[in-house]
Amino acid sequence: MQGANLLGWSGIYVPTGTPAPAVARLAEVTRAALRDPDVVRLFDSTGTILLDSTDGRALASMLDEELLRMEPLIASLGIGRG
Repeated sequence: MQGANLLGWSGIYVPTGTPAPAVARLAEVTRAALRDPDVVRLFDSTGTILLDSTDGRALASMLDEELLRMEPLIASLGIGRG
């Protein structure tokens, strides 16, 4: 679609109320996995850019901004929010 700029991204989410030690441990092992040389090579080979952030508020804010940015495109295609 002309003028569209789409980027794929992903994040890891946990349910509200997940104990802080569990969240911290998940962040720790995720960071370790994403620093593994084999994992880095795999992501590099696909052109994926890894961002080292475990700030849930920043992820939520980015998602909100992305949804606002995409609303005109979504509406123009007649796609409703599910």
